Amino acid sequence: VMPGRDGIIVSYRGRRGCYLPQVAVETGWSAEKFVMNCAREKAGIDRRDVEEGNATLEIFQADIFEEKK
Repeated sequence: VMPGRDGIIVSYRGRRGCYLPQVAVETGWSAEKFVMNCAREKAGIDRRDVEEGNATLEIFQADIFEEKK
């Protein structure tokens, strides 16, 4: 996972969380913290399930558009 380039989806046993690529940059999170926070905060997945490889991690790229003000 490359923060700022990759978005992630973490899933396990019917629970699923998603973060867009810019979340890691905006929060200053490392790749590991990005994944763990997505699992815990967005999906309610226990850290151990991620560390032990029980959870599924999907990586994607997105084009982010923003209106000029």
